[in-house]
Amino acid sequence: RDAYLRRIDGLVFGDNPRDGFFRGAEFLHPELRFRLRFPDGWATQNQRQAVVAVSPPPGKDGMVQVSLAERPSAEAAARAFVDQPGVTGGVSSRAAINGLPAVSAAFAAATESGQLRGLATFVEHGGRVFQLLALAPAARWATHAAAAERAVRSFAVLTERAALDVQPWRIAVVNADDAATLEELARRRPPPAPVSVATLALLNQMEPGARLTAGTRLKWVVGQPRP
Repeated sequence: RDAYLRRIDGLVFGDNPRDGFFRGAEFLHPELRFRLRFPDGWATQNQRQAVVAVSPPPGKDGMVQVSLAERPSAEAAARAFVDQPGVTGGVSSRAAINGLPAVSAAFAAATESGQLRGLATFVEHGGRVFQLLALAPAARWATHAAAAERAVRSFAVLTERAALDVQPWRIAVVNADDAATLEELARRRPPPAPVSVATLALLNQMEPGARLTAGTRLKWVVGQPRP
């Protein structure tokens, strides 16, 4: 057990905010230094290759997606996008977004499940090109277009110091200072919210009210509150 505890001491607990995190409908990415606000009420998910938001039920048919484009410039990425088989449309704007060079292309696309309409926007930031894709079935695009385009145009450089400096929570191996329960120890050494006593009990395979002996080694969660 001691060897196991040494191996996990310092292990990241939960999602690593350095890979991006949500604050309500807003997404902030400390490593890539950008922020974006998705439409309120849309279901969001930070996936490995993209950040995605989907419109609420009953439709669930509008989508905004942010990913990296493998092209040297926004212009080149937009051209490559509209040149794809099955995609029709062209560059509709070369206006900057919050001071960042950007190229947008309104498009339609034929897929196996039907015709789609949307807006593909490519933004240059930090030596990378970001692809912001907003789309919906052709018959529903007018319903989602305004909210999706507002989300796309909210893309901006992240400058908030607390968000840029955020660090993941980690597991720390600690010793119980005296005979106490997990609940009592949590009051003396509070874990970062929203980590609960129940979560600590699960980590340590014990009941929250179980009495420990002094010196018992425990897995604890440590870190600063998220900004």
